[in-house]
Amino acid sequence: MVEELSAGILEARAVSMSFSGLRVLSDVSLGLAEGDILGLIGPNGAGKTTLVNVLSGFTKPGNGEVRVDGRPVEAGDPAAFVRAGVVRTFQNVRLFSRLSVRENILAAVLARGVARRAAAERTEQLMEALDLTRFAEAEARSIPYGDERRVGIARALAGKPRFLLLDEPAAGLNGAENEALIALIARLPRDFGCGILLIEHNMQVVMALCSRLHVLDGGRTIAVGAADEVRFDPNVIRAYLGRAGEGRLAALG
Repeated sequence: MVEELSAGILEARAVSMSFSGLRVLSDVSLGLAEGDILGLIGPNGAGKTTLVNVLSGFTKPGNGEVRVDGRPVEAGDPAAFVRAGVVRTFQNVRLFSRLSVRENILAAVLARGVARRAAAERTEQLMEALDLTRFAEAEARSIPYGDERRVGIARALAGKPRFLLLDEPAAGLNGAENEALIALIARLPRDFGCGILLIEHNMQVVMALCSRLHVLDGGRTIAVGAADEVRFDPNVIRAYLGRAGEGRLAALG
């Protein structure tokens, strides 16, 4: 089940995946358009991480394929996905802890094959856009956790991706950090022109950012569509929160 979208699309088409005989994805199709923010949600074990691994080339699916603009991307090849404009972050921020924030971002830009002067300019632009300039000379290990997340996003944006997959960016953040993260992610499509796939357990963050939701449960798609509709779907509420919490998702506004 996937909505019909316009040109400029990252698609999973009928993706299935098994590990040691256990089916973790079953015929999942998903579409993300440039400029959109799509929320990928579901309970633990729903298959979200596996799907993101497939969408970013870190896992080769058993069946199905991933396409960008209708053209297949070589499965299981992260470099091919980067060349196609698909970049991801990880749940655990992977920074060079003893390098400065500027050096962390510069290294990511240089890794894209950008010339040194242009890379330095791009680094300054990214630090300014993500409100990191004040930490430019600080070692990455010394900055607040929420700002570590920002550095991780800046590094992912180094190659000017068309599609950015954010894997639980709000994990471990406090209330104020969540609000700052929401404000940042909300302007990424406008400022950088990329589509965002947001994989997140924090439903307040999801509902604040996502106009569309794709819901997995047990490796299957159980709902996809407008957030204001999907959040009231009984199957979604039962799968994601359990019967005892049916009122919690609907109460978010």
